[in-house]
Amino acid sequence: MDAARRSGLDQNGNMRLIEIPGKGVRGYLDDSRTILVGKQSFLAEEGVDLHGSTIGTGNSAGSHVLVAVDGKVAGLITLVDELRHEAGEATRLLKAKGVRIVMLTGDNETTAREVANELGIDEYYAGLLPEDKVRIAKELAQRYGEVAMVGDGVNDAPVLAASNVGIAVGSAGNDVAIEVADVALMGSDLRTIPYLLELGRKVVSKLRVNIVLALALKFLLIALGTLGFIPLWVGVIGDDGLTLVLIANALPLLRFKS
Repeated sequence: MDAARRSGLDQNGNMRLIEIPGKGVRGYLDDSRTILVGKQSFLAEEGVDLHGSTIGTGNSAGSHVLVAVDGKVAGLITLVDELRHEAGEATRLLKAKGVRIVMLTGDNETTAREVANELGIDEYYAGLLPEDKVRIAKELAQRYGEVAMVGDGVNDAPVLAASNVGIAVGSAGNDVAIEVADVALMGSDLRTIPYLLELGRKVVSKLRVNIVLALALKFLLIALGTLGFIPLWVGVIGDDGLTLVLIANALPLLRFKS
């Protein structure tokens, strides 16, 4: 904003913005000037002449966003995200649980490689559009069987919906995330993901034990009752008692901590 004021730009103009998912933004200033902000490929699609421009994205780290005004390149913005402080611990905990971690990102190859090396990520794909992420997620599902996708629920919405399990992080107030994801976390702490995985495994384990126990005792009571070895009241008490046993077996899940 300060730079805009120093440049004498009119910040009170009538601006109309159209977001192009995964590519950039098209803006119309006072319906007389067209401003494009986005990836190099997006500007090329919009007919901007990139060959005559002296501005290049190079191979430096960060997400490079070009700015074009009325069909001519006007500038370059480099965005560099800071890693979440808990990202390393979350990655380590997931790998300790036998999870293979694959990163799908729209950032360039240099940025993706640096992040993958720093966090110890097994595999990464860079420079992706939303539809590319969906395609790769389906390929990973064919290769590994099951895929859980963790994303912010905005640009990642298509791949969240296409994955076996979609987990939207930091989605408080984000209607898109809540709509498409299987799990919507109101917080943004990535260490919640390993906790969810372990809790899910505990729940499945309890369910299996309870189902086997319930079926075994049901069949036993039916067999003994049919053969006349037990009176009716014993079967009724046994059935109600089984319900209490199953509930008691599941109660420790309420106190579960990763």
